[in-house]
Amino acid sequence: MSTHSYSRCWLHLIWETLRREPMLDKRAAARASANLSEYSYEKGIYMKMSHFNADHTHALIDLPTSLSIEQAIQLLKSSSSHWINQNPLVKGIRVPARRNRIRTVLPKNSPTILQKTVDSVSSLC
Repeated sequence: MSTHSYSRCWLHLIWETLRREPMLDKRAAARASANLSEYSYEKGIYMKMSHFNADHTHALIDLPTSLSIEQAIQLLKSSSSHWINQNPLVKGIRVPARRNRIRTVLPKNSPTILQKTVDSVSSLC
């Protein structure tokens, strides 16, 4: 890859719990969101935002050129599911992540569209 190349691909990812059962309270959701942000940073994935609801998760990421969409989703979903299952966030309940839905793919260099997407995702949460 040329050192003068530039690539930016924003993805709005959404995944949900099995049968969309609500499993996380607000405190647990905030902890899971912080953990996912930290994990994505460690993996070199810039995460503009993440938000866990009781039954689903939103993440807005800039896909690095070194990962496919599938690899990025697998990393984030498996990490969050594993972390939630390993920490006492929900008594006696495991939280399996179920499916992927990519809602938004933004064109290169689109800060206005990006901000609108961030605002839109924030209003959903």
